[in-house]
Amino acid sequence: MKKFIAFISFLLFTCVAFAQYNAIPDPEKSNYAIINDDDGFVNVRKEPNIAAPIVGKIYKYDLFLCESNNANWWKVERILHNKKNQDYFLDGYVYKTKISVLPNWKSINKKSREINVRVNTASYLSRNHKILKIDNDTYLIDGKRFWGTDGEIPKTGISSIQVSISNVPVILPVNAYDDLFEPRLETLSYTHGLGNTIYIRMDNSDGAGAYTIVWIIKDNKYYDRYIDDSNV
Repeated sequence: MKKFIAFISFLLFTCVAFAQYNAIPDPEKSNYAIINDDDGFVNVRKEPNIAAPIVGKIYKYDLFLCESNNANWWKVERILHNKKNQDYFLDGYVYKTKISVLPNWKSINKKSREINVRVNTASYLSRNHKILKIDNDTYLIDGKRFWGTDGEIPKTGISSIQVSISNVPVILPVNAYDDLFEPRLETLSYTHGLGNTIYIRMDNSDGAGAYTIVWIIKDNKYYDRYIDDSNV
């Protein structure tokens, strides 16, 4: 399922992954979803009714968590991150017909040629980075918040990612992955969204610092990313 190549000087490892269809939905948990609305956005209501105040908006291709049920209004939550190392949540209700759930994540291995994902990981070397200690349990690396540990210095990071879709290369910028640590390459998966949109997912952690990263690819170009650390 994965192939590692070690480079002694940098302690570098590589995983080459291809996609095959292997749905892995979990109906007992919140699902990842996107909106389905011709206006390009939906209003998030404070309560499950059309007269409730609007607390925010979710836009086309944005990923969010959704609690599906038999009611007409579904609870949604979009996790947002700011530059002050803080999370905040847009949560409320959206009418169910405006939501498209993405349950059919397909695991990644070399049995299909639709998607090729090469993730290069490197042992974290603190001498190559600027570390700022905010308090006893919080660090910034190179001035940025990072994901993958519960406050400790990470052991492994992502040094680069190469993606191709139907042999068309997709370039991911450095800031799409340089703050992501403790990758678990075996969790790579993907699914299709509306239009020519693909979501590539990896569930990472060192144990306590669990998070999910989803890279959004639109028309064979990097569009955005979504980080979900709600399980921490």
